[in-house]
Amino acid sequence: YLLTSPFRTLQPDQADFFFVPVYPVCFLLNNLPNNLTLTGQFLGKALNYVKTALPYWNRTAGANHVFLFSQGFGASMFNERYDEVKNSIFVVSNG
Repeated sequence: YLLTSPFRTLQPDQADFFFVPVYPVCFLLNNLPNNLTLTGQFLGKALNYVKTALPYWNRTAGANHVFLFSQGFGASMFNERYDEVKNSIFVVSNG
């Protein structure tokens, strides 16, 4: 749906939000039993990429970047790097 949404723009300067397509729960479930340390490292690598390769993070310190967590750990999976993403938007589903 996101790729065909009428609300999507291919012009980053026109975007209100940036979806960060990283799926930590998929990584977490492939590194059982719930290895949060490895998952935090995985998220850290993704964060490094977003911050260095894409110029839009630095404009708002990530406040307009959206992360999806389909598991209750949510942003705590960033471990010691949480302060770097604390301004971001987190969509977390439990259940």
